[in-house]
Order: sequence, then structure tokens, then C-alpha cells
Amino acid sequence: MRNLTPPLSVGVLGGWGSGKSFVMHLMQQYLSDRAQKPIPAKQAWGDEPSPYVGHIYQIYFNSWTYAKADLWSSLMQTIFYELNQQLTIEQHLRETIAIKYAITQLFDGTDPLPAIEAKQQERKNLSAFELFLPKTWQTLADEAWEQNYRQDFQDAAQCFFGDRHKLPSHSQLQTIWQAAQDKANAAVLAGGELWRAVDSQLTSEARDQLIESNLQPLGLLIWREITAYSRNQGVIWQELSDLRQRDRDELAAIEKNLSKVEADLERQMKQAELSAQQHREGEQVNIIWQPVLNQAYRILGIEPEKVENVRSLLQLCRQSPKRILLGLGALLGLVTIGASAVWAQRVQAFAAIARFYIQHLFVSAPITIGLLPKLWSLARQYLTGVQQAQAKLEQNYQVNLQKAQNSKIILKLVQDVEQLQLQAEQKRRQVGLLASQSSLLDFVNNRLQEGSYEKRLGLIHQVSHDLQGLSQRLVTPQQGKPQAHIQDLFPRGPARVVLYIDDLDRCPPDRVVDVLEAVQLLINTPLFIVVLALDDRYIARALETAYQGVLKRRGNPSGIDYLEKIIQIPYRTRPITGDALKDYLRATIGDENIIAPEKEETIAQTDIQLPTSEAPEQESEPILLEDEPERPDSEQQLPEVVKFTTEELDELWNYCREVDLSPRTAKRLINIYKILKIIWFRSQRDRHSQAKDIQKVILIMLVLSGRYPIFIRDVFAEIARFYEERAYLRDEALKNQTLSEYFNPALNPSLLYLNSIKDPYLRREAEKFKNDVNKLIKPMDLKLLDLEESNFNLALSFCFIGDIGYDPEDYQSLDND
Repeated sequence: MRNLTPPLSVGVLGGWGSGKSFVMHLMQQYLSDRAQKPIPAKQAWGDEPSPYVGHIYQIYFNSWTYAKADLWSSLMQTIFYELNQQLTIEQHLRETIAIKYAITQLFDGTDPLPAIEAKQQERKNLSAFELFLPKTWQTLADEAWEQNYRQDFQDAAQCFFGDRHKLPSHSQLQTIWQAAQDKANAAVLAGGELWRAVDSQLTSEARDQLIESNLQPLGLLIWREITAYSRNQGVIWQELSDLRQRDRDELAAIEKNLSKVEADLERQMKQAELSAQQHREGEQVNIIWQPVLNQAYRILGIEPEKVENVRSLLQLCRQSPKRILLGLGALLGLVTIGASAVWAQRVQAFAAIARFYIQHLFVSAPITIGLLPKLWSLARQYLTGVQQAQAKLEQNYQVNLQKAQNSKIILKLVQDVEQLQLQAEQKRRQVGLLASQSSLLDFVNNRLQEGSYEKRLGLIHQVSHDLQGLSQRLVTPQQGKPQAHIQDLFPRGPARVVLYIDDLDRCPPDRVVDVLEAVQLLINTPLFIVVLALDDRYIARALETAYQGVLKRRGNPSGIDYLEKIIQIPYRTRPITGDALKDYLRATIGDENIIAPEKEETIAQTDIQLPTSEAPEQESEPILLEDEPERPDSEQQLPEVVKFTTEELDELWNYCREVDLSPRTAKRLINIYKILKIIWFRSQRDRHSQAKDIQKVILIMLVLSGRYPIFIRDVFAEIARFYEERAYLRDEALKNQTLSEYFNPALNPSLLYLNSIKDPYLRREAEKFKNDVNKLIKPMDLKLLDLEESNFNLALSFCFIGDIGYDPEDYQSLDND
């Protein structure tokens, strides 16, 4: 139903041999019948939508068959293969109906089959069968049809028409093809047996017989031509090809943006480096040359602090001619040494100055004898200071460069580049994985055969991407109008894929985890609904084995808790009893193998051998049973039935509030309550004199079982035992027991252990359970006999309490305590 919004998974729970596969078979049968029913156009995509989805595609996967293979990959392979096949068959059926109508119109109502069969037997001119292919008719939409395609169309038609018919004009052909497509869409909306051909379980022969019986031999001929031409094609593969093209376009856009951002980043980095260099040059003047000047001032006997500018320096030098001579000589020497590029050149410059002073010793000796030690000491200090200054200068440069590169603009650009590079790499991987494969099936097969963990991760990532992409292209968004592409592909309304996974409880624990991970991936897309048939006892223990140390039996969390997060709607199979058992046996045997009571009497009479003279000469005709009156069609009332009244909403809200349900459990409760309302409506249980009380009780059972499955198991077990043994009860007090006596821990012996629990967590839960039962106990004054076993079983079927099985160790530990 459209009302049950994904994510949605259904769990058919029960032990081995309890009929889980049969329940799934009934679901498949019902949905197959539902898919063949007509849908008015206004209910498909109009303002008055049908209560059901328009297109249902069912896929069956038997886990046990692939238990020794890579179960995850096998499941994905089956999904894509089956979905592609069903969608493609449905599309080809629509094309067959449209082309059959169009060809019939071209022949002006005359039967074209003889001419077509003759051409088919000759098979000399293959162009004749171009009229059977959708691509031929789709060229009519091309604006250049008259120039590029008319002759090809003329040649194909001429093979059948000869010179008897003149090819209609382009506009007339377009009118015919539009009418043909409308005819096909009307056939899709009308439903019928033909659409059972979509079932992937049908053999090719059975499908051909079905098509021929509905579309006549001409339709079968067209069908075979279409399928032969498009053998290696498919709807899903086309959708994925479109998705891949979109990925390529997105990759090109990302790479273009990446190049632009990288160029901006490179420009900003160069600017940062230039700024740091300019700052270093400014510091170089202060750090290296200022000490030189200070030492020169001291040689001249001038304090550096007194030199404010060049004028003040000249005035200080004029005060002593000796300062002028010393200043010129020292300045020349220091400049010569400081200007040298490397230390070797500085040493040579210093040696040259020394020789000059020696040559003019008679002049320089009196001056330098007193100054030489001082000059030498100052030179060494200077050289040491320069080395330290150079190191500090380089350190400052790196600091300034790092500071410039850490600006907000550059950091933002670096972040953008990293994100774009990651996006580009992901897109390249998505585009490249399928580039060398001819189909998605080949891709999955090849990835399966490669087998390495890293490549399997690539498969998971790719499949996840493809599933999300398919869902976006095949599912109508919850908000907004559906895309034209989706309406064309699904004329009957929204589509859903129902995946049935059977025999999971026969697989090893690690395989169980693989499939549950795949289920989680599927239900996160709005396209899929998953139905799991499993023994929750086995699956819970398999999970607890796989996640040993994390999940513990009777712990929190447990394997049942893990399973509860995946299954949205649980349904537990129950033993067949009463009239249902008789109906089941009748259905299993088959009505044709059961003799009607009237016939039994006729046969008994013919067994009596009468004398020939006394034997009546008359023909005995069997007496047939009259058909039961047909139920009025109430399907259109379902949308109103599943709606909640204000009273129901208040009751649900009060119960959920009192018991403190999680959002997931509350959502499950709403979906289950909708189903129960439909069951009550169809079975007319809502007209029972105590219907309101019974519905309240069932709702309370669902609420309590969703919150306290550990304790409710024992309560339900005792109630079930009451119904089993009620025929043997002699005490009237026992027969008139009420629900409150079973839910009240003080009155139910099976709950007495709640008062002696030592585990802190369970003790707290037990106290909460007692309090919540006391809050909700009033509606439970209903007698068990008034509730009726059928209503109790209905509540039990939809309660997710989980059957954890029996383990003697649990009770041995309790006995030891």
C-alpha cells in the first residue's frame, strides 16, 4: 500500500517447518493478483491516488542455494538481474501492444498476418521487420524525419504493402503512433492476465503462450522480434547507463572546478611567499647592516645613540680629524668584508686590507697599533653576530611564510581542493568500475570472481551508489510532483520492488550477517521492501556468535535487539487450528479431489445391486452446490479504513506515552495497527458488541510487547496455555479469568520471579513493567473467553517478542541462585 512508507522490511518469523515459505508464497500470489487489477487513470498519478502502488516487481532469493558462495554479491546479482528482466519484459509488452496497433492501422484494418508470415518465411528482406522495432517508430519524433528516416520507413512498409498502399504522411504516422502509445498505456492501466508475463518464474514457452492468447499470433511475432533485437539490453542497464553519464558530467564539472580552485590556491601561495621575502629583505637591513654601522661609530669614538642622521654624524667627525681618517679606513674595510658573498672572499678581503696597512706602515702603524686588538675583537663579534642574525632571519622568514600561508583565504582554498579531490576520486571510481563491462550482470560477476576484500568493498560502494541512483530515478519523491520520466516508465503509479529472502536460518552465522547488512542497505532506499523468512532463535544466536562480546543472549543489546532494528513489521506464523485447518487441508488436497456430499449419496446408491426388473431407468445427475453470494467490493473503502479517528489517535498516544516507546517501535505499531484495521474491516470484527474493548486490549498488548518483550513472552505463553486447555477446565473461576490476572505480576505465578531478580538492569525493567501494567490494567478486565482465541492469536502474530528458544542453562543458573 502507498500508506506504508519505506524504509520497510517484513519479518515472517517461526521455527523450521512452521510454514514461513508458504506465507511468502501467499504474499507473492496476492501481490501478483493485485498487480493485474485495473487502475483508473485518475488513481494512477491523479489527485485521487489508489491505495496501492501501481507497479509491483517481486524477486525471490533463496539464501540456502548460495550459502557456500559470496552471499552478499549473489544477492545483489539476483536483484539487478531479476529487476532488469521484469522491467524489460513489461516495457517490451507495452511496445508490442503499441506496434501491433500501429501496424494494424497501417493496413487500414485488414489482417496483416498473412503478408507478415510470408515475409517471415522468406526472411530475405530483413528490413521488412524494422516495422516491428520501437526504434523505427521512435524516429517519427525526430524533426529531420522527412530527410533522414522516411526512405527507411518507406522501404520497410513497402515489403508488406507493396504498391497497394501509399505511405501516410509524417503527421499521420505521428498521430497513429501517439494513438498506439495511448492504447498501450490504457492496456497497462486495465491490467489483466497478460501482465502475469512479467513474472520471472515463467518459462519462455509459458510466456509465449500467455502473450499469444492475449495478443494473438501477430502480437507474438512482434514480441519475438523485439526481444531478439534487444537481447543484450534492458531497462535497468539503460537507467544505470544514464546514471553513469550523469556521473561523467558531474566528474567533468568537479575537475573543472578543481582546476580553478587549484589555480587560485597556487596564486595565493605565491603571493604569500613574495610577502614573506619582502619582509625578510626589510629585516636583513636591520639585522645585518645596523651592527656594522654601530661598530664603526664605536671605532670612531662615537656613541651610536648620538647619531641621529647623516648631519649629526658629520658634525661629530669634524670635532676630530683622527675620526675622519679612522672612519674612512674602517668603513672601507668593513664594507669590503661585509660585501663579500662568501666567507672565503671575506677572508681574502681582510688579508688585502692588512697588506695595504703594512705597505703604509709608517702612516698606519701609529694609528693601528692601538686600535688593532679592538678591531680584531669587534670583527669577531660582528662575524658571530652576522651568523646568528642569518639564522634568526631564516627562522623569521619561515614563521612569516607559515603565517601568510595560514590565512583564512588560503586555508579555505586548501580545504576546497581536498574536498574536490576526494569527490573527483570517488566519481572516477564510479565511472571507471563499469566502463569496461558490457552489462551490470557482467560487472557483478567479474567483481564476484575477483574475490579480494578491497575489490569487494568497491563492489559494495558501487552497488550502494547504483541503488541510490536507481531509487532517485524510479521513485517519486515524497514532496513535489513525479517526474515525467517516472510517469512514462510506470503508467499505473509508483513502483515498489518486493524482495523475498528465504531460508536465511539455514546459512552459517557469517553469511547471515552478510545478508542482514545487504538488507539494511536495501531498506535505506525507497524503492525496496524486503520480506525475510527466518527463525529468529537461530538468527539471534548467529548474530550473537558473529558479534561475540557485543551481543549477548538475554542481554542488552542482544541478537533479538539487532534483528528488531532491521524488521519493521513482524509476523509470526501460528499453528493452524479449528476451521482454518480444515480450509488448509481442503486447499492442499484440491477441491477437484474432494467428492461433494450429494455425489457421495449418488455413488452409494449405485453400489446397491437391484434386480433388473426393479431397477429404475433414469439418469442421475449430480447436484451442484450453489455459489455463495459474492462479497461487495470494498477495496475502494480501504483508504478511509486505515485512517485514524481522533479517539484512536488519543488512545495510541496515551499508551505510547505511558510505556515510553522508541520512535522505531512506535512507527512499527502504527503500521501494524493499520493492517489490523483492515483485517477487522474485512472480517467485520469491528461490528462485534465488544469490538472497542477488544481493540483496546490488542493495542495494549502490542504496546507492552514492543517495550517489554522479555516479560511478555511468559505472559503470552500462559494465555496460550489457557486457550489450549480451556476445554478441560472444570472450575468456573478458571474459565472466567481476565487478562488482568495474567498481566498482573502479583497474580500470575509465571511472573513471580520478577520479585527476586538480582540483575540490576532486569530489576529496573521489572519495576517499570509492573508500574506500566498497573497504569493500563483497567481495559484488561476483559475475560479471556470474551477476547476469543482468534483475536489473541492476531495480537500474538503481530507482536515482536521474539522466540529466544529454550536453554536449560538459563534455568539451572536460576535454580543455583
